[in-house]
Amino acid sequence: MFCMNPFISVAPGRLITILAAMLLVGCTGLGQVPPALQRLDLGAPPDGVTRAAQSAPVKTLVVPPVSAPAMLQGVGVVWRMGPDGLPNRYATYEWAASPDSLIHERLIDRLSRNFAILPESVGSDALTLRVNLLQFEQVYAADGSGNEGIVGIQAVLLRGSDVLGQYRDTERVRAQANDAQAGARALRIATNQLANDLTAWISQTAQK
Repeated sequence: MFCMNPFISVAPGRLITILAAMLLVGCTGLGQVPPALQRLDLGAPPDGVTRAAQSAPVKTLVVPPVSAPAMLQGVGVVWRMGPDGLPNRYATYEWAASPDSLIHERLIDRLSRNFAILPESVGSDALTLRVNLLQFEQVYAADGSGNEGIVGIQAVLLRGSDVLGQYRDTERVRAQANDAQAGARALRIATNQLANDLTAWISQTAQK
């Protein structure tokens, strides 16, 4: 990170501009210790449900790892200013695992209440769910008045090589504060709602 050398002569007007920029980016020079990196996650599954307490599954469902664009395969916490703004990453926050992994884990937690989950197919007519993570980010209003956590997926349900149905959903939850932690909580709520809706869709589609 760039920090100003105190021995460089700078015009008064230019100095004010530089000092303001240093305050915004959080200069860590001159012996200051940079902020500790904080890790965020989606928390425990809702309702405290564990595999040991789940009801007997009624169908077998193959759920391969979630696919995602490169931006969502790392641990950076993505935010943007306005829906069309360029993606940014918080400097002092990261996810405990990549968003595609977090989504896959939460989907397994939820789906396993209704299905016996397998990581790969064991038969040519197996019921398979393929999920593509499209969006997982905190989006601020252009005027800075608030922000929301947004999670979007596209899914395909197959029996063998036959497509039973396609599903697309985007969940938006308003955050309670303009910071990374509030955004993570909003993303957790959005993810849980998306997992519930996807489970209901699979159950209905598989019966057709």
